[in-house]
Amino acid sequence: MQKAGLFACGLVLAWAAWAMFAGLGTGPLQLYDEGTYAQVTGESLHRGDFLNFTLGGLPWLEKPPLYFWLAGAATYITGSEVLGIRLPAALFGIAVVAMTMVLAYSASRRYWVAALAGALLVSTEPFVQGAREARLDLVVVFFILLAYCAAFNKKYVWFGVAVGLAVLSKSVIAVFAAAALPLISMWTGDWSWLRDRRFWLGAGVGLIIVAPWHLWLWWEYSGEFWRQYVGYHVLDRYESNLFFSPEFQTDYLARLFDYAKPLLAAFFAALITVPLYVRQLAAHDRAGVGVALSLLGLMVLVFFTAQTRALSYLIPLYPFAALFISLSCFYVLRTVHNKGR
Repeated sequence: MQKAGLFACGLVLAWAAWAMFAGLGTGPLQLYDEGTYAQVTGESLHRGDFLNFTLGGLPWLEKPPLYFWLAGAATYITGSEVLGIRLPAALFGIAVVAMTMVLAYSASRRYWVAALAGALLVSTEPFVQGAREARLDLVVVFFILLAYCAAFNKKYVWFGVAVGLAVLSKSVIAVFAAAALPLISMWTGDWSWLRDRRFWLGAGVGLIIVAPWHLWLWWEYSGEFWRQYVGYHVLDRYESNLFFSPEFQTDYLARLFDYAKPLLAAFFAALITVPLYVRQLAAHDRAGVGVALSLLGLMVLVFFTAQTRALSYLIPLYPFAALFISLSCFYVLRTVHNKGR
């Protein structure tokens, strides 16, 4: 059974690679974001400067640097603007599928559960579409998953690395990575990490990762950097519709029903089953379910109350929904099996 499950995991990863790489470098750049990111990356390559980004020769202070460093390297290596700007998202898309499967296996010790989690993710159209475009969301969600994997296993230095790289991927969205340890502690009652020197070492490593680029931009542009980087592109994006037109605003529920209906239906079905198995779970497993649901609730609260909405913003939801669904299937089957003895 385990060999068949391991083979299924391999098939899911192959499926993910095909779904994300097939024809990746063909066709024109899509939407505003891809064109903007390609131009920013191209100007940085031309100037040989990947610290101070520009758009049309003017300072561009909207995004953190990690995706553009990766896209610059990919563009230089491949010699293709289209493939280079999309390649980091596709690679991290596969990495997100793999990390989701790792978390599912770690919680269940069953390869079929890992394969199910991965398959749910790869069959979710908005996730795959996001991985085929130049999307920072794929990079940050990988580091969010890595943060939870590290936090559950008490690898605090890796936790700090994951949070630091999440900040360099998509700034404030890294809050979901930083929330890993507090959420786990809320469900387990174990706050000993606050007294653990490894945690503070990890926090220091994360700060070393985050600080240099941000301090450099602050030095270069003083208060204007923070006004653009945080004030306009985080706070104003949350408080008002920066698309300026209601027709560009995403109705999240309608779009999820249109493009992620199977995942949505499976999630609500799994949610209904929680009372059937939750009392039978060990404390660690119960905490895992609670953390997944708490994080999903936190993400929904943030994304659905923000006034600027795009379907790609929901990409961090999908891996945790797939993880919750696959683990619920495992726990229900295990509970039924145990009661049938």
